[in-house]
Amino acid sequence: MSKLYFNWSEMKNAPTPGEKVCDLSSLSEGQIKEIIFGDKKDAFRMIVFLKEGVVHGYVNKCPHHWLTLQRRSDSTFMMWSENEVMCGHHSSVFDLTNSGRCTDGVCSGTNLPNVPLFVNKDKEVCILDH
Repeated sequence: MSKLYFNWSEMKNAPTPGEKVCDLSSLSEGQIKEIIFGDKKDAFRMIVFLKEGVVHGYVNKCPHHWLTLQRRSDSTFMMWSENEVMCGHHSSVFDLTNSGRCTDGVCSGTNLPNVPLFVNKDKEVCILDH
Protein backbone atom coordinates (compact mmCIF):
# COMPACT_ATOMS: atom_id res chain seq x y z
CA MET A 1 0.00 0.00 0.00
CA SER A 2 1.03 3.59 -0.51
CA LYS A 3 2.01 5.99 2.26
CA LEU A 4 -1.01 5.99 4.58
CA TYR A 5 -0.44 9.09 6.67
CA PHE A 6 0.15 12.54 5.28
CA ASN A 7 -1.07 16.08 5.74
CA TRP A 8 -3.63 16.71 2.99
CA SER A 9 -3.36 20.47 3.51
CA GLU A 10 0.20 20.34 2.15
CA MET A 11 -0.95 18.93 -1.20
CA LYS A 12 -0.84 21.23 -4.23
CA ASN A 13 -3.97 23.36 -4.59
CA ALA A 14 -5.39 22.16 -1.26
CA PRO A 15 -8.07 24.52 0.06
CA THR A 16 -7.24 26.67 3.07
CA PRO A 17 -9.15 27.04 6.35
CA GLY A 18 -12.33 29.04 5.82
CA GLU A 19 -12.30 28.52 2.05
CA LYS A 20 -15.67 27.76 0.49
CA VAL A 21 -16.08 24.25 -0.88
CA CYS A 22 -19.66 24.48 -2.14
CA ASP A 23 -23.13 25.68 -1.22
CA LEU A 24 -24.99 23.36 1.14
CA SER A 25 -27.95 23.50 -1.26
CA SER A 26 -25.82 21.90 -3.99
CA LEU A 27 -25.54 18.66 -1.99
CA SER A 28 -28.09 15.86 -2.17
CA GLU A 29 -28.71 13.59 0.80
CA GLY A 30 -26.74 10.35 0.44
CA GLN A 31 -24.96 11.40 -2.77
CA ILE A 32 -21.25 12.06 -3.27
CA LYS A 33 -20.15 15.32 -4.85
CA GLU A 34 -16.60 15.78 -6.11
CA ILE A 35 -15.00 19.19 -5.66
CA ILE A 36 -11.82 20.06 -7.56
CA PHE A 37 -9.41 22.84 -6.64
CA GLY A 38 -6.87 23.71 -9.33
CA ASP A 39 -6.69 21.96 -12.65
CA LYS A 40 -5.26 18.98 -14.47
CA LYS A 41 -2.43 16.98 -12.93
CA ASP A 42 -1.97 19.19 -9.85
CA ALA A 43 -5.65 19.40 -8.96
CA PHE A 44 -6.72 18.77 -5.38
CA ARG A 45 -9.73 16.46 -5.54
CA MET A 46 -12.05 15.91 -2.63
CA ILE A 47 -15.48 14.42 -2.05
CA VAL A 48 -18.32 15.77 0.05
CA PHE A 49 -21.10 13.54 1.39
CA LEU A 50 -24.26 14.74 3.14
CA LYS A 51 -25.98 12.31 5.47
CA GLU A 52 -28.69 13.20 8.00
CA GLY A 53 -27.65 16.85 8.02
CA VAL A 54 -23.95 16.12 8.60
CA VAL A 55 -21.41 17.06 5.93
CA HIS A 56 -18.41 14.73 5.56
CA GLY A 57 -15.30 15.56 3.53
CA TYR A 58 -12.45 13.38 2.29
CA VAL A 59 -9.54 13.52 -0.12
CA ASN A 60 -10.69 11.69 -3.26
CA LYS A 61 -7.87 9.15 -3.15
CA CYS A 62 -8.05 5.50 -2.18
CA PRO A 63 -5.17 4.75 0.23
CA HIS A 64 -4.29 1.61 -1.73
CA HIS A 65 -2.59 3.28 -4.73
CA TRP A 66 -3.86 6.87 -4.38
CA LEU A 67 -6.20 6.58 -7.35
CA THR A 68 -9.51 8.45 -7.32
CA LEU A 69 -12.52 6.48 -6.11
CA GLN A 70 -14.56 6.76 -9.32
CA ARG A 71 -14.66 4.13 -12.04
CA ARG A 72 -12.40 5.08 -14.93
CA SER A 73 -14.94 4.08 -17.56
CA ASP A 74 -17.61 6.63 -16.64
CA SER A 75 -16.29 8.61 -13.63
CA THR A 76 -19.18 7.54 -11.40
CA PHE A 77 -18.99 6.71 -7.72
CA MET A 78 -20.18 3.21 -6.88
CA MET A 79 -22.27 3.21 -3.70
CA TRP A 80 -21.93 -0.11 -1.89
CA SER A 81 -24.61 0.79 0.66
CA GLU A 82 -26.35 3.99 1.72
CA ASN A 83 -23.21 5.11 3.61
CA GLU A 84 -20.43 3.27 1.80
CA VAL A 85 -18.56 3.88 -1.44
CA MET A 86 -16.54 1.23 -3.27
CA CYS A 87 -13.26 2.15 -4.91
CA GLY A 88 -13.76 1.73 -8.64
CA HIS A 89 -10.26 0.33 -9.11
CA HIS A 90 -9.62 -2.30 -6.41
CA SER A 91 -13.06 -2.65 -4.73
CA SER A 92 -12.18 -1.46 -1.22
CA VAL A 93 -15.28 -0.22 0.62
CA PHE A 94 -15.26 2.97 2.74
CA ASP A 95 -17.89 4.10 5.27
CA LEU A 96 -18.40 7.81 4.59
CA THR A 97 -20.21 8.36 7.91
CA ASN A 98 -17.51 6.67 10.02
CA SER A 99 -14.31 8.63 9.35
CA GLY A 100 -13.99 7.13 5.86
CA ARG A 101 -13.06 3.81 7.46
CA CYS A 102 -12.32 0.97 5.05
CA THR A 103 -14.61 -1.89 6.03
CA ASP A 104 -13.70 -4.35 3.27
CA GLY A 105 -10.98 -4.91 0.70
CA VAL A 106 -7.23 -4.44 0.42
CA CYS A 107 -7.37 -1.23 2.51
CA SER A 108 -9.26 -2.74 5.48
CA GLY A 109 -8.45 -0.91 8.68
CA THR A 110 -7.31 2.31 6.98
CA ASN A 111 -9.28 5.51 6.38
CA LEU A 112 -9.81 7.95 3.57
CA PRO A 113 -7.94 11.15 4.47
CA ASN A 114 -10.48 13.36 6.25
CA VAL A 115 -10.97 16.99 5.19
CA PRO A 116 -12.72 18.74 8.10
CA LEU A 117 -15.70 20.85 7.06
CA PHE A 118 -18.25 23.18 8.60
CA VAL A 119 -21.35 25.01 7.37
CA ASN A 120 -21.26 28.79 7.87
CA LYS A 121 -24.16 31.16 8.53
CA ASP A 122 -24.62 31.67 4.77
CA LYS A 123 -25.17 27.89 4.31
CA GLU A 124 -21.79 27.46 2.59
CA VAL A 125 -19.69 24.36 3.19
CA CYS A 126 -16.18 25.49 4.12
CA ILE A 127 -12.84 24.06 5.23
CA LEU A 128 -12.51 23.89 8.99
CA ASP A 129 -9.22 24.97 10.56
CA HIS A 130 -7.51 21.77 11.61
